[in-house]
Amino acid sequence: MNAKDKEAFEKFLLAEYEHIANAHFNAVETISEFFKHYVTMIGLPLAAVPIIIKILPERARAIENLKGYESFIIMASLIVASIGFCMMIYIVSLHKVSLLYAKTVNGVRNYFYEIAALDSDSEAAVRVLPRSIKKPRYFRKSFMSAIVAFGLLDGSYPSLAIFLTSLSRGSTPGIWTISAIVSTLVASVLIHAWAYRRYLRSND
Repeated sequence: MNAKDKEAFEKFLLAEYEHIANAHFNAVETISEFFKHYVTMIGLPLAAVPIIIKILPERARAIENLKGYESFIIMASLIVASIGFCMMIYIVSLHKVSLLYAKTVNGVRNYFYEIAALDSDSEAAVRVLPRSIKKPRYFRKSFMSAIVAFGLLDGSYPSLAIFLTSLSRGSTPGIWTISAIVSTLVASVLIHAWAYRRYLRSND
């Protein structure tokens, strides 16, 4: 590469560094906004359920009216949970894009630090962010708390359906109902964690 081509290439890298860095921060903001919308859409109906039950004049009769619609209730809950799962995958894809931007920025940073050829002490005094394109990893344990939250929120709808189905049959929720609810929530968290791990680990 001659001097002219090298200069043009470095100008390209600097421009890419600036645009990709901005794109990275925009992607993070998009994830935050989309997560807020997700929590509102999935969480608000759940929060409204106890309020609606409380203001009903004849709660017991209203619950009895659900009898015969158990299959519909369970199916509707699974559909809502599936929509929530798809939204989680979309958020994970946005997260993956933001990490790809970070890796690109790291690569550009590494190029110019290689040219500067600073000694370790001088570099340590001015550099905080990494130079390796292998960082950050696509699969991050720190993001698992969000995945667990997704799993619990999405699993709460089938769990609520199980609870209402039990009440509609005129029985007080017992050990089997509680076990089914807990198992549903645990299964939902595990499915979400597995999907997250499988979706991102293939790139590491």
